[in-house]
Amino acid sequence: MNQDAMIDTARARTRALALEQAAATKALFSQWATEDATDDPEELQRRTQEHLELQHAMNENRKATGERLPFPELEVRTSAELENAA
Repeated sequence: MNQDAMIDTARARTRALALEQAAATKALFSQWATEDATDDPEELQRRTQEHLELQHAMNENRKATGERLPFPELEVRTSAELENAA
């Protein structure tokens, strides 16, 4: 087997492995989504609030270090809006 053929074989194996890993990751995320699914309004509100708090904390950290804000749209919201968001 010449060098070019060996390289092609290695690339094909690498691509196949990457596709297998991507499929496994997708299956895991799908499983988690199924396990975490809910239509409970209180739980949905809690999750939304938690997500907004995370985004706000990330913005605050970036402000403190002088970096670009990952969620600049939150800067127009007041803290009261963040507390009452749902």
